[in-house]
Amino acid sequence: MLEYSKYYVDVGWNTIRSMQSIWASRFLAVMQCIRCMEDGYMKDITCLKTSEELGISESYLAKLFKRETGYTFVDYLTHIRMKKAIHIMEKDHPKIYELAYLVGYNDAHYFSNLFKKITGKSPSAYKRELSIEQQHQGGEDEGN
Repeated sequence: MLEYSKYYVDVGWNTIRSMQSIWASRFLAVMQCIRCMEDGYMKDITCLKTSEELGISESYLAKLFKRETGYTFVDYLTHIRMKKAIHIMEKDHPKIYELAYLVGYNDAHYFSNLFKKITGKSPSAYKRELSIEQQHQGGEDEGN
């Protein structure tokens, strides 16, 4: 009787270890994918190219990424690119076509439409509001 319980405990622990290993490899794949996006957002990055770089199939990466993050590959990449575009606008004042190119889009019109869809403002309107806000903050700093 004791031998059976020891067997089942061993099988249970081996199953848990195996599950942890599977979870860890999935987590690692998703984290590597996100790092590829963060490092290469300005390039022509795709799920296929990233999956090849990671040595897994495109369909597996797409399903795994969606399951683990709640976002599709493209939606997550777009989010990264828009955050980078906002960051660039806060520091510099590039033309819209330059901004689009800096964050990985060759088509400024497409970039502008996507930016507006995500932020609710066109890049030009966002830049204007940011400029006004920065001028206002500059005035407050001088008064203190």
